[in-house]
Amino acid sequence: MTLGFLVDAYNLFYAARSSPHSRLIPNLKRMAYLLEHFASRQHQRVVMVVDGTRYCDEFVDTELIKILCSEGGKSADAVMEAWMAGLAASERLGWALVTNDLNLSRMGAGMGLRVRPCESLIADLAAFARAEEKPAEPKRNPNFGRPFNNPFGSLMVVLTCLILSTAASAAEFDGFLQPTAVAYDPAADSYYVTNLNPSSDENSSGGFVSKIAANGLVVIQKFIQGSSIPGLRRLSAPNGIAVSEGKIFITDTDTIHIYKAGTGEASGVIKFRPRKPAALSGIAMGQKGILYVGDTQSSVIYQIDTRAGNAVKVFLRNDLVRNPTGLWFDTATASLFVITGKGALFQVGRHGKTHLIRKGLGRIGGLVGDESGALYLSEIARGEVYRIKSGGRGDLSQVATGLRAPAGLGYDTASGALLISQSAAGRVTTVILPRVSPPFIPKNKSKK
Repeated sequence: MTLGFLVDAYNLFYAARSSPHSRLIPNLKRMAYLLEHFASRQHQRVVMVVDGTRYCDEFVDTELIKILCSEGGKSADAVMEAWMAGLAASERLGWALVTNDLNLSRMGAGMGLRVRPCESLIADLAAFARAEEKPAEPKRNPNFGRPFNNPFGSLMVVLTCLILSTAASAAEFDGFLQPTAVAYDPAADSYYVTNLNPSSDENSSGGFVSKIAANGLVVIQKFIQGSSIPGLRRLSAPNGIAVSEGKIFITDTDTIHIYKAGTGEASGVIKFRPRKPAALSGIAMGQKGILYVGDTQSSVIYQIDTRAGNAVKVFLRNDLVRNPTGLWFDTATASLFVITGKGALFQVGRHGKTHLIRKGLGRIGGLVGDESGALYLSEIARGEVYRIKSGGRGDLSQVATGLRAPAGLGYDTASGALLISQSAAGRVTTVILPRVSPPFIPKNKSKK
């Protein structure tokens, strides 16, 4: 009798992510790959059920593994129930149901399947992954389907094309359409990615925003597609993003759209009058609800008070800071860092006093900082990301190279991950850097 596993994919994946073996199973593709090769050594088959349809386009059935995706409003539980019910009574004893879901476990046991908790299979997969650095390709029937898409196609890009600093590790997510900017939402523990979505199709819905759970699963590819408020246009060219106090702020040519972070629902728009900016891009949230945004076609940086009716005023107009492409606000020094199209880095004080820190950095697209005061900059033309210590005044080091047009940067304050959007590759890369303590600033001694 042919034995096999019926796997509740998301249940198994989330159990893996919360286990000590999470690094061995970073995403669903890797998990499916391990399941397929593990099953080949056990002379078994795998049926993996995924909730949703997104992964059906990426997974390919083979003689060893079959991927079932729920669709048409049907739940993954219903798909699994139907599949179990389709087995002959004599076959059911040869299959193990892998899940931690109580209702599914009862259902499977009632139908005669053996029930196996997720943690048990995770331990076997982890041991298998460690035992074989590169599992042997299982033998296949040439007349049965196509070879499974190796998830290392994504991860191998990290190893062969993306060269990291010795203390860093990385993971990648793809499926985006010219991603430009990426931001972290600590409240939802999620990333938001703006997509330009260039298309000659007149029916194209235009730009959109994707939402990624920080654990690596793309939750919604088109989380935000435009405004649902009558009279307000849809997203055209979303090019910058900031998240604060449950709101998402997106720059779109001469306008800033506002959405609710939890639902993606449109909640307003910030218009610039009487003179419209030419191309809003870099955006950063400062203190007390103050938003900063730069016009890449001028030498103007605007200040918007989001707690006072989104009042707009000119914060800085300085020809030295011409064509600002990236902005980041440092709360420790209460100052705004600005990078220009010519690769000049400036620090701007609260009253607009401007200091040139460095120049000649190249064609910089993204700028972000971490809690230690270090700045990160992405060089689009050379495909590199740099780190500069001490607020841009320290040594410059290379964090990553081999990237394809790194347009935007973000920072995950929870995990210490640097987020990089690769515009030309349609990909977002997360680089986990060693956590560095904030600089020690001695307090002034009180006078006696």
